[in-house]
Amino acid sequence: MSHIRPLASLLAFALAAARQAAEVGSERLLAAADEPANWLSYGRDYGNQRFSPLTQIDRRNVHRLVPR
Repeated sequence: MSHIRPLASLLAFALAAARQAAEVGSERLLAAADEPANWLSYGRDYGNQRFSPLTQIDRRNVHRLVPR
């Protein structure tokens, strides 16, 4: 019984990691502008801009961010 919990934890971690590593197709990367909330690759898009077009947080409200 004591070996089941670490094994189950390892399995859960492996499944979570596999889900995160899901492949993103080139069609989705080319249309990255259509999914502004998703960071599909390292630099966000093929242009490697690393710029987020999201506007929910800006200079006027950034001071209201607090850690939870």
